[in-house]
Amino acid sequence: MKSKCYVMVLALLVITSGLVSAGNVIGVNFCDAWDKPHMEGKTADGFDNWTDSWPLWNWDSASNGSVVVRGSNDLVTCTWSSPNTWAGGYEDTSEQQLYRVYLDDGGNGALITVSGLGEWLTSIGATSYSVRIYHSTDNGSGFMGVDLTDGTSILETVQETNHWTTDGGLRAFVDSGALSASTLVIDPLARDSANRATIAAFKITAIPEPATMVLLALGGLVLRRKHS
Repeated sequence: MKSKCYVMVLALLVITSGLVSAGNVIGVNFCDAWDKPHMEGKTADGFDNWTDSWPLWNWDSASNGSVVVRGSNDLVTCTWSSPNTWAGGYEDTSEQQLYRVYLDDGGNGALITVSGLGEWLTSIGATSYSVRIYHSTDNGSGFMGVDLTDGTSILETVQETNHWTTDGGLRAFVDSGALSASTLVIDPLARDSANRATIAAFKITAIPEPATMVLLALGGLVLRRKHS
């Protein structure tokens, strides 16, 4: 009887671990025609399946575009508008390249809309997600907050608190809490005299359902007991 229970738990473990590990992180890197800032195929911040925005705009010109996000089963689309792109700071590693080119904050600033998140969550057996926003600038002392909305109502306003400097640039990232809106709008607050409202990239990580987490924990306990 015990062996049958082990088999059932292990089968559930395999199924649920596949749901929460395959395609449970997606991310978009804003870049341009320069070679180094392209992130597809590179690893930065623990993620290696970035979607590059280039070649959907030209360097230092008005930036509007749309991409289907890699790793989302073709369910998630990112669209954006920005007065231009710019590059801040030096880079010679993928961690630095992720921040190199960013959506600028002149004019009306940048606006990013991510659609299809509800369908993506359903496809991987999750119900919510968190978003990490990456800031970059070559001319500023900090970064403005960012409103995260569903297109109508503000879900959360995130504000970075730990930025750092590199050669010629300022960097930061900030994480949201758990969100579940199918459409996510990333809307930086308007810049002030010192703080920038630029965005270099974003990453969205699915949060597994509590029941899935329990099954994963139970499966791990069974495996430990079986091997002890």
